[in-house]
Amino acid sequence: MIRSCLLALACTALAFFAPAPVMAQVQPTAISAPDYDAWRSLAERVERLVDASRASDPILVSARDSVVAARAQFLNAQSINATRITATREQLAALGAAPADGATEAPEIAARRAELVAQLAELEAPVIAAQEAFRRADGLVRQIDTILRERQAEALLTLSPTPVNPANWPEAIEAIYDTTFTFVSQTIERVEDPAHRREFISNLPVVILLVLFSAFVLIRGRAWIEGMVLRLYDTTGERTGASRRALALILSLAQIIAPIAAVVALTIALETSGMLGPIGHAMNGAALMAAVGYFTARWAGRQIFPVNENAHTPLRLPEARRREGRVMANLVGLFLGLYFILRAYLDPRALSDVANSVIAFPLLVLAGIVLVRIGVLLVLHRKLAIQSGVELSFLDRIVGILGRASILIGGGAPIFAAIGYVQAAEALVFPAIVSLGLITALIFLNQLVDDLFALLTGRGSDAPDALAPALISFGLVIVSMPVFALVWGVRPNELAELWQVLQEGFRLGETRIAPTNILYFAVVFGAGYMLTRFVQGALGSTVLPKTKIDKGGQKAIISGTGYVGIFIAALVAISTAGIDLSGLAIVAGALSVGIGFGLQNIVSNFISGVILLIE
Repeated sequence: MIRSCLLALACTALAFFAPAPVMAQVQPTAISAPDYDAWRSLAERVERLVDASRASDPILVSARDSVVAARAQFLNAQSINATRITATREQLAALGAAPADGATEAPEIAARRAELVAQLAELEAPVIAAQEAFRRADGLVRQIDTILRERQAEALLTLSPTPVNPANWPEAIEAIYDTTFTFVSQTIERVEDPAHRREFISNLPVVILLVLFSAFVLIRGRAWIEGMVLRLYDTTGERTGASRRALALILSLAQIIAPIAAVVALTIALETSGMLGPIGHAMNGAALMAAVGYFTARWAGRQIFPVNENAHTPLRLPEARRREGRVMANLVGLFLGLYFILRAYLDPRALSDVANSVIAFPLLVLAGIVLVRIGVLLVLHRKLAIQSGVELSFLDRIVGILGRASILIGGGAPIFAAIGYVQAAEALVFPAIVSLGLITALIFLNQLVDDLFALLTGRGSDAPDALAPALISFGLVIVSMPVFALVWGVRPNELAELWQVLQEGFRLGETRIAPTNILYFAVVFGAGYMLTRFVQGALGSTVLPKTKIDKGGQKAIISGTGYVGIFIAALVAISTAGIDLSGLAIVAGALSVGIGFGLQNIVSNFISGVILLIE
């Protein structure tokens, strides 16, 4: 009954706050003016909703989506008539400034200036309207985000009944008993139903095949894959070692893919049997998430705490400690999987706060203990690195920080849960576990990039670190930042809001610079730079050797071509990116004076070098 009411309420809200059809029409090829009447009506409804502060989260999210859709149109509409506005301003500039008081001007010039001013005001009117509407929409989005964040923080700080009080246990036991009774009743009802029995018998061959496939992969296939990975690490030689390490890293992903495929087959078999009730369907879906959590954690443990000595070992730990780390990683995956299944079996929305607190507390304690043990191993790595006398690397310092954070979260979260802050404890423990898995994935990708680069370039193990893999790894870290934010509770809408702010860009004087401008500039300038290098190569290898110009003159021409080409590439890139630097002229002039005094020796040496090349 409650779910039906919530569903009806959500549907009503979607219909109520959906933007008007005119607002939703976006022309892909031309910029059209939004329907401001429809927008004002929508904005007034949302403002009343925000001021009341009684709407549920789904209704607020629906209203926010409508406002965001309108705001995107307003941002797009700010570019209406941009070309004509620029041309009109240039025409006004060509006429010159208006004469001072008392000065005379030709009547046709004055009339033309007045006409252009009127045209400019008319062209800028829709732009100003779009800017005003954009600011109003942006303010509403920020208000809704503030309300949602405050509610999220309030939920995390909600004090539930303490789960360590025995007086609260009977209610949790009763909830488990009622859910189990319902689950058994649903299953018996399915078994006794003739239609479901006929469905089961007709699908029995498919069910048996899927179960046999799942059992074979889980029992034998996973062991074969792990054995092949271990054999690939038993190698000598730098080139062979790089190729085999890269192949072993890629093949190790099958330790996740193969068992998950087996679990998918098992869940399909259970669905095909037709014997699952509503609770069974929920648990069957959660079983897939549990399998992803467990086998990913198991794989991560074998990457951070490898079995083979020849494998890449990011941590300086002895074999006994690595074995302990693998056990802890398996337990982390097990507890994470149990968490998914438990939430599907005992829906927290259908239980009281007392039952939720008591049921979640044991799992939080076990997960916290495992986090503490993993943190101890990470801190031990840093201690062993210091004892070895080797200068600590950036990774060593990060590992030490992660170890202390794991100990703090693993030890503090169960205490918070025992006090009654169960939601806060869950928001600490399980995101910390997932974050450790993501960091392991980054370390894995970093090693894979290094091995592939060494394989392609033929670099030996004693070669210095290359720049390209480091830049790729840095890019992977940057790309992973939104994922970490989502893991720690940041809503996707908030990330989309950040992207919207980046798209809007920032202003320096009258110049607005957005990431798209920077991207266009980088692409065009890179293409111009490569073209310049190609022309220099063609001149040096094909054209100039066939002339009678001496070597010094040829070098001078090649160098001069490079300077001119880079300068032209920069100008074309700035023009293509649409960056207007006229607003920065005064600032650039002041900076050039200061830089001129500080870099005059460098500039004079550069000019002297150019003169020597010419001579």
